[in-house]
Order: sequence, then structure tokens, then C-alpha cells
Amino acid sequence: MLLLVTAVLISSSLAYYCSTCFDPGITPQISRSMTPNAEAAASQRSSSFEEVLAQVSGIKPVPGAASFGSGYSGYDVVLDVSLNAPERIQGAISIPFDRFMSEGSLKPISEVAKILGDAGIKETDSILVYGQCLSCGVNSAHVYWILKYLGHEKVKILDGGIDDWKAAKLPVETDPRILPKSTYTPRLRPDLLATYDYVKSGKAKIVDARPFEQYGMVSIPDSLNIPFDQILINGRIKDEAELKDRFSVLEGKLPVVVYSDTGTQGASVWLAMELMGYNASLYSMKDWLEHQPRLDIELGEIRAAPKPSPRGSPVKITAIFEEAKNATTAIVCTATINNATGSNMGRVRMKRVSGDMFSGIWNANVFPGSYSITIVASKDGVAKIFQNAMEIEITGFAKTKEK
Repeated sequence: MLLLVTAVLISSSLAYYCSTCFDPGITPQISRSMTPNAEAAASQRSSSFEEVLAQVSGIKPVPGAASFGSGYSGYDVVLDVSLNAPERIQGAISIPFDRFMSEGSLKPISEVAKILGDAGIKETDSILVYGQCLSCGVNSAHVYWILKYLGHEKVKILDGGIDDWKAAKLPVETDPRILPKSTYTPRLRPDLLATYDYVKSGKAKIVDARPFEQYGMVSIPDSLNIPFDQILINGRIKDEAELKDRFSVLEGKLPVVVYSDTGTQGASVWLAMELMGYNASLYSMKDWLEHQPRLDIELGEIRAAPKPSPRGSPVKITAIFEEAKNATTAIVCTATINNATGSNMGRVRMKRVSGDMFSGIWNANVFPGSYSITIVASKDGVAKIFQNAMEIEITGFAKTKEK
């Protein structure tokens, strides 16, 4: 299979299947009321699960302590990693998840450590992480992995959402707390991040955490598909019995490498495997593709019409390649559209119009704003990505003609 479809997705930061995490006009998945399930879910948690997943019922405010930190027994810091949150846990500091990432990859460790330190976090702090979208793998699960990769020992994830927090009559507020700057000193755990050589060595089971549609199009050779949404229920990690059944395809507890487009969706599956005692590490298709052969072709011109385009209207995207060594023969071309956070908001399979020209139609049913277009060309299993080849502005709804 061609690498095209997967290459298209590597610029998405994995919000393609959870765009509600990023659009302020839509209620995020994790914010939907799940309170009726909270008590049932908590009752099925084993002690090993509760070492990682913090139950709302077990969190107690410390009277008079909120002004000095989180104000909750057992935690020095409550860390909100949401991108758009109308309200927060009272006393929580805010580091939006996307601040840790750059072009679909984790920023250099020195930069990540500075972000944490500037927010007032020390490597010795006990941290409670929560976000709007555990269910799409974007927020808390990946930040938990990042902290563990940095060597942070005392960190848990809130087992539930802000609705469960409010239902327990715990306090919320609209503005994040600001803590004095500190210094964060990482102690890396390289075993949690798989390398290309390790993935291709055959020493570990490889698990593709993406939805089956993507896995079926193209995947790392010999990988198994365990979609991230199949290990979740109502925004929570499933209980031990359900995960044991789902992971039975792994045939024992051999080392496991979990991957998704940039590794973020895979973090939810990695977390579930950690809870079940697997020796698991995280990887990304982005890194895999960067090690593959490159296509000898250049993008000569890209255009969109209309530009700017009204929301909901069809946009014609055209790419013209500069042929190199007859490379455009049998080329497959796709455009992917990303919003300002890097979230994938759509993709277009483009058809050859003539010669080296390819065109396709994108229905711009997205919020007004600026969107970038990335072009991916592929031939004989080799792909080349033209990242952020063009910006297009989406305005308000198109005017309708009066009858």
C-alpha cells in the first residue's frame, strides 16, 4: 500500500478524530456529562489502576491552601492541559497541550523543561493532570507520557472530566492560577520512546493505535491494530477485564511499541498497556516516514479558489508539480487542511487534470479562520510532503440569494 494516506495525517497533531477538542464553538467530548457512569467506573478500578488514575471521590480540598498551590490533598499542582476551557478546576495552572509540540513532534527536552519550570512546576512535585479530551488521546494521556518520559515520578491523571468534578461539588473557576517560576530538571527515561531501529528490529510487538480506516490504508509492516477508541468508554480507560480481553491478541507480555500519526492518539493505548503491566513504549508514524526513501519531485505552484473562501463553500485546490525524472507518471496526490493548532480538518484526494496538474474539492465546513494546506505526492510507496504549502482564509457563511 502507498504511504500517501498516512503521510497526509502526520501534520494533524491527531485531532482529526476529535476536532471538538479544539473548536471553541463545540462542546468537547470529555466535557459531556458522564457523571452517571463515574461511580460505576470507579468501583471497577483495581489498586494498580488507582495508582495512576485519580478518582474524583478521593480528592479532598485543603481548607485555606488554594492560594498557595492546588489546595488538594496529595497534590502540589493540578495541571490543566486543555486547549479551550471555559472553566477549570480551582487552583489549576494551565499549560495547553500544544505548547509541548512543534510540527507534530515533541519539542526538544530543554524547551519542554523550561515550559514546565516557567509554569512553576518542579520535578519533585506531585501532579494531577487533566484535560478536555482523554477520549481522543490528545491531552492528558499524552502529557502523562511526556512527564513520565522526563522521569517525573509523582503524577496521576484525573479519572473523569470537569462535569464529574462539579458533580462532586468540588470548586471550579474561570482563570488559571499563576505560580512563581521554578526550575525543572528532567531525568529522561529513554525506554519509553521507541527508535526507528528498535521498531524495525522485530524485538517488540508493534501496535497501531489509529482507527481501522487508517490502519487498513497503510501501516508499519507486521503491526496489529488496536484503535485508541476501543480501549475507552465514556471518556475513561476501560476496566481491567475488558482491557485483558482486548489485548489478548498480543499473545503474552512481550515488549510493545504503540504508534499513531505523531504518537498522540497512541498515548491512550500506551497508558492502558502500562496499567495492564506491559513493557510499552511510544512511537510515531511521522518518524517512520521520515526514514523512508524520498520522492524526487518538486511542487511548482499551488492555488485555491475562491480565496478567501466563505465557510461551507466548495474550495478548489490545485497543485502543479515540476516534473523530475518523469516522477509525475502514476503519481497519487492528496491535500490535507489543518487549522491554526495543527489539527487536521479534512483531506482531499486530488485527480490529475492534465500533465503535472492535480485538482480536488474541499468543502470548507469549518470555523472562520486561517487554514494551511499540505500537499502529499506518492509513487510506488514513496511519498514526499510539502508542508504548509499555502494558507487560506475562511470567512463567515456565504451569502444566499434572495428569492
